[in-house]
Amino acid sequence: MLRNRVLLEDYAEDMEVAIRRTVHIHARVGYAQGPQVPHPGAPEYSRELAAFEAWWTRIVQYRSEQGFSYTSMTPEFGPAHSGYMHTLPFTGAPVTDLWDVNEWMAKRISERMTP
Repeated sequence: MLRNRVLLEDYAEDMEVAIRRTVHIHARVGYAQGPQVPHPGAPEYSRELAAFEAWWTRIVQYRSEQGFSYTSMTPEFGPAHSGYMHTLPFTGAPVTDLWDVNEWMAKRISERMTP
């Protein structure tokens, strides 16, 4: 089962470069087989959420160490017509409400990433 692989395990060095070069975070949680989970709060995607939050925390910490007083973050889950959000077969109806997902992520960021 592919879900046993979290994300980018074989790219630790590349991730470190990305962390050091990041100036803004588009706070979308992806998974091994796609650009965006249906909802980051869903328990079946807890490992993916944890991986992304760990990267974001490292980015914020690195920027703080470099003297930056803030790091901007935008909850950025994409809509169904963009190919990002999961949809139901045959109807194309989104499986979740885009506003609710982005609002959930914004609240989580505020609670976890704000000093």
